Amino acid sequence: MLRRFFRSQDGGTAVYFALLAPVLIGFAGLASEAGLWLVTERKLQHISDLAAYSGATRAQSTTAEALITSSAQDRATSSGLRPADTIVINTPPASGPNAGRTGFVEVITQRSVARYLTTVLTNDATPLVITTRAVAGAIEGSGEPVCMLALSPSASPAFSVGGSAIVNVLN
Repeated sequence: MLRRFFRSQDGGTAVYFALLAPVLIGFAGLASEAGLWLVTERKLQHISDLAAYSGATRAQSTTAEALITSSAQDRATSSGLRPADTIVINTPPASGPNAGRTGFVEVITQRSVARYLTTVLTNDATPLVITTRAVAGAIEGSGEPVCMLALSPSASPAFSVGGSAIVNVLN
């Protein structure tokens, strides 16, 4: 009976699959974790972009840094910034080619993301910190119009103008 067992070729594929399954599952886990990091980075970049744009449009109507910063902060919060996230709003920007330019706003956001499978592989349990940066502004005298952005989650439509219209927006 034992001799017949060792000569049998039935179930040979199951042995290979049993040996390779942990490796394949591990690669799928790593890909999922990296995908989580990428999605988080895209969400944070979106928040930074919207906050910088909001601050820059506010900077077109006022030079009060508190109002510009408040506008950018409010937009970031309403766009999904979490209380544990870090946000830095610089007006004018502190770095990059537009550093020190009035009318420009720099928004830097950071979020800590927990490690899962990479903790086991690297023996490092410190959270991964994802950082994004956005700068927005209008160049004085360029003749380019500043557009309006309406992001109401409940209004339908949030902003609508038809025909020839003049829109005066106060405050």
